Amino acid sequence: MSSPIDPPIPASDSTTTPEKNQSPGNLKMTALEVGLLVSVSVIINTMVGTYSGLKGSYLLKDVLHLSASQVSAMGILIGIPAYIRPFLGTGADLFPLFGFHRRSYYVLSWILYAAALITEGLIPTHGYTYTNVLGLTLAAGLGANLLFVIMDSIMVSIGNRTGTIGRLQSAQQGIPLLMALGFTSHLGGFVAENWSYQRCFLLSGLFAAFGALTTFLVHEKPVDRRYERHPNTLNERHIEQVEDRIDTSVHAKALGKALISPGLWICVLYVFYLILTPGTNTAQFFYSSNVLHFSPQFMGDLGIPGSAGAVVGIALFLLVSKRLPTSAIVWGAFLGDLTAYPLLFLWRDHHSAEIITFITAMTGSIYNLCLLTFAAKVCPKGIEASIYALFMAAVSLAGNLGDNLGSRIYDYYGPAHHHSITYGWYALIVWGIILTAMAAVMVPLLPRWTRDAKVEREQNAAQAAA
Repeated sequence: MSSPIDPPIPASDSTTTPEKNQSPGNLKMTALEVGLLVSVSVIINTMVGTYSGLKGSYLLKDVLHLSASQVSAMGILIGIPAYIRPFLGTGADLFPLFGFHRRSYYVLSWILYAAALITEGLIPTHGYTYTNVLGLTLAAGLGANLLFVIMDSIMVSIGNRTGTIGRLQSAQQGIPLLMALGFTSHLGGFVAENWSYQRCFLLSGLFAAFGALTTFLVHEKPVDRRYERHPNTLNERHIEQVEDRIDTSVHAKALGKALISPGLWICVLYVFYLILTPGTNTAQFFYSSNVLHFSPQFMGDLGIPGSAGAVVGIALFLLVSKRLPTSAIVWGAFLGDLTAYPLLFLWRDHHSAEIITFITAMTGSIYNLCLLTFAAKVCPKGIEASIYALFMAAVSLAGNLGDNLGSRIYDYYGPAHHHSITYGWYALIVWGIILTAMAAVMVPLLPRWTRDAKVEREQNAAQAAA
């Protein structure tokens, strides 16, 4: 059957008119302006992660003395702000703050992000506890997730309208990788090995505070037009208020229609399951540190081959993304996830780690971009913040649950039952292959236009004619 969620009509970059190059509603931004916003914001956020990311992992392992399962369990709690992304997106779509649907929420997100990190940097090492680390990380996560909800909604809105969503998402994913390839991977390893926790978190907070300045790149007309011009009659004021209420009502109805669509939820479930399959991140960190004895500097430097591989993957995706039907994207996500596991059997020393990191990062970036592009294609126009945030919440929840599942498998077959830790690592890989392969049975359940290129073309042509 055809999908109740219609795919957007991609517009050609070469034929986009000035009117089409603007977003619907109050956003008045071109694809180039959105690209600048995404690029600058991602650069700043990458610097935040460079100083606090790997160092934060060692804080949990070496200061709080958590096991792999305990770290991943804490990750489930830390992911709460990501799980409520749909509510953050809906709030931004329906309820303007200080007259804006995007700008006010955007600057608020940076302020909250910075405040939490700076506060964490003011705590002495002996003062870190499970409670205060969890609380401050949740606060920072709330700011970061609100930031990306707003940025993603702008990107998806403009990207779907102008046919540039693949390029914008590639920029969003690719810039951190180029930075890692150039210097942030080595820098992250250096600060993790040599700097104090306080210095790392304080500098991260200062970068986040600087990020608030990117709000000036968000060009949005106020919802209440009295902020822009001052009508002289009550009748004009009344008309504008009615228009604003109608706009909110239309968005609410569109959102309600989307949320009762079986097609939407099947798409969300497919993305959720692919991410849910046993994650290796935390287990790999413990295995590399405790068994293979990789130093913090080398762990950071692994980001260099990883970034190089991911850049290659993004480049390959960019070459074909405009011509790929959604059905190819659906299968690309599945195959990208499945092929990552077998290579991890060879994760044994520095040399193998560098090679495998390159290859898995290449396939992983293609897998990631396939999922993001698939999610963007499903988003109905006008409520992108809500629906795209729903997908991102599913990705975050499944990612944390999957990482916890992988860590539990690693501990259960390894340290927890006094087996070889290597045995636990291999058991995790086997279960990952088995559970990922099972995702193939979900593809026939997806809406028809997502798995049949001919149906998608016909549906796009019908919408274009209308």
